[in-house]
Amino acid sequence: MSDRFRVCRPAVGWRWRLCSVGKGLKEQVEKLERRLILNALEKAGGKQSLAAKELWVSERVLRYKMKKYGLKLETKLSEHDRIVEKFIRPDKTEV
Repeated sequence: MSDRFRVCRPAVGWRWRLCSVGKGLKEQVEKLERRLILNALEKAGGKQSLAAKELWVSERVLRYKMKKYGLKLETKLSEHDRIVEKFIRPDKTEV
């Protein structure tokens, strides 16, 4: 029997029991934290400041956690690319 357990509720009834778990609390918390960070970054369009606000943490904490979990954002557009984008219509023809 595994030395790691969690409290489980059976499908029927209200008796609680211990169930063995494959991963410990630390691993499960890290997995959840990583998923929350990824979701916040996606929702914020990759903007770390907005993602940090969504998660109620400082940008510094967010950057630390991203580094801890090996999360990197795609390379940002250069200023030139942003200017060019402004002058291209939605149908991709230049103005």
